[in-house]
Amino acid sequence: MNSNNHRYIIFGAGAVGSTAGGLLALNKKNAVLIGRKEHVQKINKDGLELNSYKDSCKVEIASFCSLADIQTQKNDVIILTVKSQDTPNSLKEIGKHYPKETPFISLQNSVLNEPEIVKYFPNCYGGVFRMTTHLLESGIVNFRKVGRIILGKYPKGRDKFIENVADDLKDSGFDVSVSEDIMNDKWLKLALNVTSVATGMFSNPQIDRNLTNQVKIKLLEEIEIVLKSAKIDATPCSSKDKTIQQMIEHFKKTAAPYKPKIPVYNSTWQDLQKSKPLEADYFLGVIIEIAHKNKIRIPVHEKIMEMCNFLEKNKLNQEYFQQKDIETILNQ
Repeated sequence: MNSNNHRYIIFGAGAVGSTAGGLLALNKKNAVLIGRKEHVQKINKDGLELNSYKDSCKVEIASFCSLADIQTQKNDVIILTVKSQDTPNSLKEIGKHYPKETPFISLQNSVLNEPEIVKYFPNCYGGVFRMTTHLLESGIVNFRKVGRIILGKYPKGRDKFIENVADDLKDSGFDVSVSEDIMNDKWLKLALNVTSVATGMFSNPQIDRNLTNQVKIKLLEEIEIVLKSAKIDATPCSSKDKTIQQMIEHFKKTAAPYKPKIPVYNSTWQDLQKSKPLEADYFLGVIIEIAHKNKIRIPVHEKIMEMCNFLEKNKLNQEYFQQKDIETILNQ
C-alpha cells in the first residue's frame, strides 16, 4: 500500500523513467509510465523486465503512450525523465492535462530543466539520479544495482512533500538523500555527466581506458576553474557522493577493462548506438557557455563537443574514434 497516497506519473519512460517507475511498482507504489509506443506495448503485453547483476524480475506497471489515455487524479505527482532537449515540448503537453499547482519533480540530467519547469509548474523539485541504466530493447531495462537519488525543493530547501517522496523511493530500494540546496548537487552531477560523455564516445575496445580517464581528468580540471570563476557551488549534500576533486583522484587510478555481466552502458553510448540526438550540449555546452562569458579557455571541452557534433551529424557509433584521437586531445 502506498502510505503517502501519491500516484507517480513518470513522463518519459526511457531507461531512467522505466527503472524508477518499475522499482516503485515492484514495491507496491502507485506508478504509471508514459512512453514510446513499442516500449509501452511490450510492457503491457509481457510486463517490464528489470535485470540487475544480482537478479531479474518482471513487474506489471500501468503504461500508456499519452497523458490523454489516463484519468488524471488530484494525488498525481509528475516525475519528468525525458532528455533535456525534449523538456519544452513535454511541458506544453503536460500543461494541457495538469494544473500549475501539480507537484513536479525533474529527475533529469543538466541544470537547465528546473528553470524552465518552474515557469509552468511553480511547485517544482529537482532530482539527481545517480545510477546507470540501460534500455536498448523495448520492455527490458538493465542496471548493475539500485543506486542513489537526491531530491530537493527548487531552487532551495526541503519540505514534507519531498520527504514523503523520498520515503517511497527508499521503500523501493533506492539510497535517497534530501538536499537543502539541490542545485549544488545538480551542478556536481553535471560534472559527472561531462565525464560520462567521454566514456560513451570512447567505447572502442581497442582504446586504453586509462587514456580515457586522463581526458576525464582534464575535463574535470576545466570544470573546476569554470565553476570557481562563476562562483557556482557544486558541493554534494552527502559524503556518499564524490566531490569534483575526489572524482579526479578516482580517475587517476589504473582502470581495469570494462566487462559487464549484462549490458549496462550510459546514455551517451545508448544514444550513439541508436543514432539519437545527444544531450552533450546540455552538459558540455553549459560549461562552454560560462567559460566564454568569463573569457576562460577550455580546449578539451571544446574538442569533445566538436567530436560529439561530428558523430551525431554523421550518425556514427561509439566505436568510431581510435586511441590516436584521444592522444591528440591529451597533447593539445
